[in-house]
Amino acid sequence: MKSVGSSKFELRVCAQYQGQGRTNMAIMEINAPSGYIFDSNFPASNYKRHELTNKNTKLDFYFDFISSSNRTCVDVSVHRLVKVGKVAPAAVRIYDYYDNRKSALKFYDAPVINYCDICRETSNCSLFNCVVSTISMALQSGETDAGVEEFSYEVFLQSNTGEKPFCTGIILTAYLVLTAAHCFKWETNKTLNSRSYKNVRIVTGGRVFSDHSGATQILELASEPTLHEEYEVDTHHNDIALLHLRIPITFTSYITSALIPDLDMAQNLSENAQVNNWGYVPEENNTSPDDFRQVNRVIFPDTECSRLWTPEYYHEGMMCASGGKIESCASDILGPLTCVHKSNPNKKYACGILSFGYGVRIENIEDCDKPTIYTHLPYHYKWILQKSCNLRNKHPCPIGYFNCCNKLCVSKEVRCDGFNDCGDNSDEEHCSQESNYEQMIGCSIQGQCSERFFV
Repeated sequence: MKSVGSSKFELRVCAQYQGQGRTNMAIMEINAPSGYIFDSNFPASNYKRHELTNKNTKLDFYFDFISSSNRTCVDVSVHRLVKVGKVAPAAVRIYDYYDNRKSALKFYDAPVINYCDICRETSNCSLFNCVVSTISMALQSGETDAGVEEFSYEVFLQSNTGEKPFCTGIILTAYLVLTAAHCFKWETNKTLNSRSYKNVRIVTGGRVFSDHSGATQILELASEPTLHEEYEVDTHHNDIALLHLRIPITFTSYITSALIPDLDMAQNLSENAQVNNWGYVPEENNTSPDDFRQVNRVIFPDTECSRLWTPEYYHEGMMCASGGKIESCASDILGPLTCVHKSNPNKKYACGILSFGYGVRIENIEDCDKPTIYTHLPYHYKWILQKSCNLRNKHPCPIGYFNCCNKLCVSKEVRCDGFNDCGDNSDEEHCSQESNYEQMIGCSIQGQCSERFFV
């Protein structure tokens, strides 16, 4: 890697097959570090073709083969769009298209940017501390219009009377949705309130209130929600609930299930995250979200969350995050928190559900100067599997989805990609064999809620 000026560097990636002879057709997948994009012009080389995707942050080179006798190299230029502190290493993966056992994964680091170098370019560096505020301000410029595909696993919870949505949720399977417990049971001025499942509808499809070629699906709940048995209505501790749908969601390119990380996977997630945000046009006094945006967030360390909210309000099983400007009292609708993998920013997981701090009061307190609190889904991963087990056994995965041994469903596109998306690693087993994505592969235990899936 060679730096060219203050906002560009050149990267050479080389590969050589370690076996005998050569590979079949091979793909070299290069990811840009956070805040960077690839130049669209490439020098002539020995690759067959290239693909530049994900807003120029992912680059794939296709080769007829990789030889064991000579190195195969490509040169690319990488430009910085926005200064981001503490950039995670970016991944480079090369693999045989017809035999995934022949693969290699390496990482490279972007040029280091000092947090306070970022801070000195702004007018406000006193927010929380230099480190936190400068990351947030670097991310603030990343607020963009969001497409329906970018948050395809999210749903609205809305009253059947047609009022504006009161909560959002996450599609776990075609019959199951995750949301916050406070959406159905909450406290106002020391008075306990509850909402009947019969008066709630689930709306899928991204820009749910616009006419998007039939994208929207509206579904009813089949039964009372399963609230966490240790949910505390006054503190929002264990603020999580599982919803069972009467009829299944029809999956499409803009309506999909989410990947939920366990605690082991959570260790490999970046502190840079995303949410979507639906705004309203006040003067029109309507109930439909008019502005659908993707907003970057930074996840704070637990120690900082506890310091800002104090241990009275911040508990185990929570996480907090904020953006460049504090807007925890906004009246917009904030979606679940989407986290990305450190080694591959295109690998996204649903990691948090809004609990309080963003238009959601706790003990009638609204503090606009603190980060938003989310229910930490990796912490509750075992609870999710335990409470959803019988329903996962009852309902098969939809067409185009891989049946995990633990009866979760993941897109066939993530099978054998080097990541444990199922949680039991069944999507990464038998990868050298021809697999039918709609059947369970190599499951030693089937048709029961085994403890194997919960540990």
